[in-house]
Amino acid sequence: MHFSLGNYEESIRYSQEAVSRNSEAPRLRLMLAAAYSELDRIDDAQWEIEEALLLQPELSLAGIYYIFPYRDPVTMERLIQALRTAGLPE
Repeated sequence: MHFSLGNYEESIRYSQEAVSRNSEAPRLRLMLAAAYSELDRIDDAQWEIEEALLLQPELSLAGIYYIFPYRDPVTMERLIQALRTAGLPE
C-alpha cells in the first residue's frame, strides 16, 4: 500500500518489519528492493534482489505481474522500473 502511494520510507519500515518475521519471503524482499530503488539507495536495493534470488532463483521481471497484481498500470510500471534498476533479471 505505501509503495503504491509513493510513501517509500513507510514501505521500507513495514517491509523490514515483515522480513524480520519471515526472512525467507522473496516477495517482501522485492518490495524492499523497489522502495530502496525509488529512494536511490541502490546498494540496499541490489542486496535485497540478491537475497530474493537466493530464495527463489527463477524470479524475473516477467513474473512480477503474478507476484504483485497491481490494477493500476502506472504503479505496476513504477514497480517494474524500480526492480529493473535494482537488478532483477528480465
